[in-house]
Amino acid sequence: DLRQAVKKLREREKDWLGVAAIFAEEFFEQPALETFEKLASAANRAGVWPAVRECAMHYLQTGKIPKEGRSEDGNLAAWPLPSCRYLEIKEPRRSELPMTSILIDIAIAEKQPSEVLRWYDSSQQKTAWWEPTYQDDRVARAIAEQYPARAPDIWKKAAETEIAQTKPSAYATAGEYLRKMRRVLESNGRGQEWLEYSTSLKQTHA
Repeated sequence: DLRQAVKKLREREKDWLGVAAIFAEEFFEQPALETFEKLASAANRAGVWPAVRECAMHYLQTGKIPKEGRSEDGNLAAWPLPSCRYLEIKEPRRSELPMTSILIDIAIAEKQPSEVLRWYDSSQQKTAWWEPTYQDDRVARAIAEQYPARAPDIWKKAAETEIAQTKPSAYATAGEYLRKMRRVLESNGRGQEWLEYSTSLKQTHA
């Protein structure tokens, strides 16, 4: 409540740096696409988004919370926002880094398929191959145009994970993934590959 009250006061005073600082604190407390986009909007209004974005992305990769007016990394932009200290924000555990799910969400929102694929591949190093991720379908859709060789493999993995559950709702979800996979394969001259795969799938999962 205090933060919201201070935020309103700063907005009334057109203290956009102060407003952005509060949104930054909320982002570091709960890193997510939603808090990242709110921070982006506020920092853009304050005219400091490039530096803030660089530091925020560095945080998602390293867990290092930027400090006011300086950078511990000489290659990193200085943090341009004042400190708020309404919250005691703790650095994330090393095992949580990099925060690939959030980095993937940001790359999808910013329409950067190469970054989507980069962070997806990074996430797979921490995930067993049979484990589904809630982002598989969104990742495949985001990269399908630029990386048509990779997207079908992601849908294939997602579909087979659903099929392995052997229940009607999972089969329906798998069907959605397989239809998307088929469209990309056929539109890239790989129709025969689809026919052979679908035949094999029907034989394996009668």
